[in-house]
Amino acid sequence: MKLMPKLASKEVSLFLIWFLFFWTIAILLSLIWNIIAIRNTALEISLGHARESFNKDLLVRRWNASHGSVYVPVTEKTKPNSYLSISERDILTPSGRQLTMVNPAYMTRQLYEMALESGDRIGHITSLNSIRPENRPDEWETEALRRFEDGKTEVYSIIEQNGKDYLRLMRPLQTEKACLICHAQQGYSEGMIRGGISVMVPVPPWNKIDWKNNIELFGAHFLLWIIGLVMFALGGNRINNAIQQRQKAEQELAEANLDLESKVTLRTMEYEEANEQLKDEIAARLKIQEELKNSVKQWRETFDVMSDFVSVHDNDMKFVKVNKSLANFLGKKPKELIGKYCHEFIHNTQEPWPTCPHLKAIGKQEMVTEEIEEPYLGKTLLVTCSPIFDQKGVPTGTVHVARDITDQKLAQQEKEAFIKKLQATLDEIKVLRGILPICSFCKNIRNDEGYYEQIEEYIHKHSGVDFSHTICPTCAKEHYPEEYASIMKKNGE
Repeated sequence: MKLMPKLASKEVSLFLIWFLFFWTIAILLSLIWNIIAIRNTALEISLGHARESFNKDLLVRRWNASHGSVYVPVTEKTKPNSYLSISERDILTPSGRQLTMVNPAYMTRQLYEMALESGDRIGHITSLNSIRPENRPDEWETEALRRFEDGKTEVYSIIEQNGKDYLRLMRPLQTEKACLICHAQQGYSEGMIRGGISVMVPVPPWNKIDWKNNIELFGAHFLLWIIGLVMFALGGNRINNAIQQRQKAEQELAEANLDLESKVTLRTMEYEEANEQLKDEIAARLKIQEELKNSVKQWRETFDVMSDFVSVHDNDMKFVKVNKSLANFLGKKPKELIGKYCHEFIHNTQEPWPTCPHLKAIGKQEMVTEEIEEPYLGKTLLVTCSPIFDQKGVPTGTVHVARDITDQKLAQQEKEAFIKKLQATLDEIKVLRGILPICSFCKNIRNDEGYYEQIEEYIHKHSGVDFSHTICPTCAKEHYPEEYASIMKKNGE
């Protein structure tokens, strides 16, 4: 079997090349991930050793503090602690042996000095407020102590010292009750952080990538890559064979289809004829659709140019459609009214109008015309409401056509008031009836009580007509001839 068989098509070749590329990338990523995992494992192991060392040192300190410090014989290496200023620091046994008190800090320092001689780990107890100069923190420890004051509970990093890699870890020391014997005079109280302990432990050599130590990892990934190549070759052969078989079947099918060309041609002609018919039908439907679109456009334009207030409502009295006349009348845009209750804008109420024509039209299922006096708008509206029915005859809403007849109503009311006033005036006029008995000489009229009175008083009493007195030309000539002649001469007559 050839590792790279002769491929049947460029597409298959390209596919297999990409497969080989991605397989190689996957193996490399796996190798890198395992190397990083080994480094992280080394770090976790070192961090565990450092934490274990710190916990052990902390346990020893607590043991010492729980006994109020311990006394040990004075030797060359264990001399009295000059920084421990308490009573009974040094005592003598009955046999004359000198003992000195070793507090937790002194004991921890001696343990670290012994560990430094063995070289397995390095420790240091320190504080920002240290009494012993040797206990002062270095730059790294100073930064860690400041971070403890900000709430940090652990600080660690990998450093290089004397050509070796170490994991340096530091944790804070909290002041406990037993610690106050020595540290109360420094101002510490229980719970305060008074310093910290830093420990350094060697990092295993596999923390760095050592190609010799990781030969098995490289070998395993190389073997896995070879297995992938073998699977790639086998898969390529199978795909190549499948493609060749498909090409052979396609060739046989092409030869078999030669005698079907006439049938295909016939079917094609039938299809083209049906296609032409379908095109004609589509064109006819498009024409109908365009006519319908124009009708809808014309209806919308007519709907909006009507001066009457036209609106369509659903069964819940919400606006479904509103023409511009109604929207302008209500001081809104049509889209601001759609979906809102009509009585909120027309009557300014949260409940339907008691004599709402919509409810009557839905209830009677017939057209209803109502004249509505609307106090909120200060208008008189003539509303015609017609129900809308679905295919089953169930009302689904109404069409409202309203007209503002406020001016007509005012004109009608003024006309009626004028007629009423005119009628009252006519009723006040007293009509003179019958024959009036008048004196032939003085021209006085006999009233209903049988007394005579002047004709002016009688007519004024019965008709309300007032009189003004003058002299006709005949009487003036007869009774005042001189004045009459003077007037006539003056007028040139």
